[in-house]
Amino acid sequence: MMENIYKRFVELVTRWRLKIRRDEFFVTRVRLSVLYTTLAVIFLVAFSTVLYESLNSRLSVSAQETISDPSVRAIVLSKADGIIRDLILFGDSIVLFIVVSVGFFLTRKTLEPIRAIIKKQERFIADASHELRTPLTVMKTTLEVALKRKEPTVQAMHSTLLDTLDEVNVLTMLANDLLDISKDSREGLELTKIFLPTLLEMTIKRLCTIAEEKQISLTLSGTTDKDKYVMGNEQMINQVFYNLIYNALLYTPENGSVKVNCFNKHNRCVVKISDTGVGISKENLKHIFEPFYRADNSRTISGSGLGLSIVKSYVDLHLGAISIESEVNKGTNATVELPSVS
Repeated sequence: MMENIYKRFVELVTRWRLKIRRDEFFVTRVRLSVLYTTLAVIFLVAFSTVLYESLNSRLSVSAQETISDPSVRAIVLSKADGIIRDLILFGDSIVLFIVVSVGFFLTRKTLEPIRAIIKKQERFIADASHELRTPLTVMKTTLEVALKRKEPTVQAMHSTLLDTLDEVNVLTMLANDLLDISKDSREGLELTKIFLPTLLEMTIKRLCTIAEEKQISLTLSGTTDKDKYVMGNEQMINQVFYNLIYNALLYTPENGSVKVNCFNKHNRCVVKISDTGVGISKENLKHIFEPFYRADNSRTISGSGLGLSIVKSYVDLHLGAISIESEVNKGTNATVELPSVS
């Protein structure tokens, strides 16, 4: 019986030791709780000492004025001193218990956002590593196969170089996207006054070839108004709408349509991009802005999976908002709102 209890105790202690070693946040919680408790003890000791001396002083003065017999006065003061000490110690114990309990709870709440950020970074690094590993593996395999050929032909070597170049392009695109998504500060950005309809016209002109190849109707409306100006970085704003319109064209089947509408709403410039594409399920829609996330129906389409993450980060940098509504096999509506300037 005692042996089983001892084994369980040792197992429990071992688990806690492993948890303390592995979970740095738990160690930080304990350290912060100890710090809060230490500060509380110092404050309570100082406050209790002052309170104790003050109460004893007042009782002594009061006893001298009301009790003439010295022996009776000494007995009363002695009993009163014991009662005061007990009450102060009892109050300090309650306060200390509350401080420890609330402090341990508050440290968890304080560290939760930091833990979430670190987990997000770890997931991002893991996803980035996975995305980098795929083209590198393909390149390695392609080159190994080419080197094993005893008498490689010019055509075979040309094909190998083309395949390798494709993977290099994938790596280059991924590296550029990773660099873009890391731009999370407005500091150092060159901000200019941008007339949004003109920028949208130029973006659509760049994408007309893709629309024509797929026989998709690509239209722009709301360009006649003269008060659709925003303050921002032209390159970033251009990339936001290029990515959104390009995605709309990419996931819209032949003979479909993509409509871009620009209008004003409550001192904000709003751009709505509507397509008749494959749509996004509700389950996938809530993850759409996560880095490297791609819905099942997009796995056959090449890309880094960072496009919408970059769009979201750029819109946030410009103090704007972006929302996406979609229904499977019916289409998607992407809405971007940016603060307007006069």
